[in-house]
Amino acid sequence: MKAVKHTVSPALMRTLYFSLIHPYLLYGASLWGNAYKKHLHKLVILQKKAVRILSGASYNDHSLPLFKKAGILRLSDIYLHQIGILMYNFSKSLLPEAMSTMFIYRQGRHITRHSTDPILPKFATALARKSFLYVGADIWLRLDVGMKNSKNTNCFKKSYKKYLLSGYNCDN
Repeated sequence: MKAVKHTVSPALMRTLYFSLIHPYLLYGASLWGNAYKKHLHKLVILQKKAVRILSGASYNDHSLPLFKKAGILRLSDIYLHQIGILMYNFSKSLLPEAMSTMFIYRQGRHITRHSTDPILPKFATALARKSFLYVGADIWLRLDVGMKNSKNTNCFKKSYKKYLLSGYNCDN
């Protein structure tokens, strides 16, 4: 990317990012994305470097506005996005049958807007709270009802990505 940054358009640089770098960050992110920050530090640095190159920014420019402007999720948010998509597919019964009993749902006599929400498991250790069962339920419980009721997976992906990008406050 660095070798061609002066010869190609910004749109092509973004395409290069999404074809050369993003697939590697995306692959298996739902499994390894919640690892300790010290283990992911090198990947975070490389992603920031790539975003600075595609934006034409200096090596020491703050990266958050660059991510927001380019519409690219940071590594930690790629993980949240992948888990959110898994939870959406789970809530719509779009995942394999073997995964249908992973979460415990609220049980009551009446159907309410929260009756399909999973119960947040109570784990005693910080390591257990990093598990998919806890993080997935936590993410799902924090989403608004409108996003949870998206008409299909693609609509959910777009709205959830927009929601995550809106959290990139560049005023700090």
